[in-house]
Amino acid sequence: FRLGILAHRLRLAHSIDPFAALNSSRIDPLPHQFEAVYGHLLARPVVRALVAHDAGAGKTIIAGMVIKELKRRQGARRILIVTPAGLTGQWRRELLTKFGENFAIASREYMAQNQLDSFDVWRQTDLAITSITFARQKAVRTVLEAVEWDAVIVDEAHHMAAYRMPSGRVDERLAYKLGKVLSRRAKHFLLLTATPHKGDSENYRLLVSLLDPNWGDAAAYASGANPMVLRRTKEEMLTENDAPLYPRRNVDTQPYRLSRHEGELLEQVLKFVRRHYAEAKKANRQSAAFALILL
Repeated sequence: FRLGILAHRLRLAHSIDPFAALNSSRIDPLPHQFEAVYGHLLARPVVRALVAHDAGAGKTIIAGMVIKELKRRQGARRILIVTPAGLTGQWRRELLTKFGENFAIASREYMAQNQLDSFDVWRQTDLAITSITFARQKAVRTVLEAVEWDAVIVDEAHHMAAYRMPSGRVDERLAYKLGKVLSRRAKHFLLLTATPHKGDSENYRLLVSLLDPNWGDAAAYASGANPMVLRRTKEEMLTENDAPLYPRRNVDTQPYRLSRHEGELLEQVLKFVRRHYAEAKKANRQSAAFALILL
């Protein structure tokens, strides 16, 4: 009976303490993290947003705070985190040590160790982390179509890319198709990326449309900021004492005189890049085009 009363009190904790998740976590959030969670994301009954803060903003902390609050406020039980393969272990450690949330890394190895088939691994694992490369496979996407989640969080969400071809057809990459599946099967859907815009407005519009097709329409927010997108640059991030969190970036143009041989080399490289960049864009080979931009 005493435990039952305690459980009831904990369920109602957020009505008395609006920041209950912070008091049960081992974190001391920075102002921009606090603002993102309590001032924007949780200000709506359903969290569907793109957090596009600069790198180093602590988007994992923001996600962990959202998870804790959704569990306390709405009883969110089934949560899936999708991230690049190299970050699955880091996500698990951060959520366990800082928030006390014990997520399992859903992979083929995990399925073999626990003798789970491709359907049971999602149905029986309420708190799961998986890699984009694993989840985007057609067989896995098909299974995920039949599973519902209270919340899905996608790290490095720019990998869920789609592009408008010159013919007008949309080229949806496998990860983008995964994003469409997860968007349909999740109540709360949070995308995290430091690079939301690649200079391709249509690519950006298609990414935002994963949250809500209506807001994906560029005309819907052409006159102002999109309320589903939250972005803070390093210059805007402050400490608790209102001091800059990162040193100010000073950009100066330094003149440099090329020698004749250097000038000739530069001209040859530029000719090479222009010719092959045009061919790569025409063939929609985005990785090749990006490599040529670096050159």
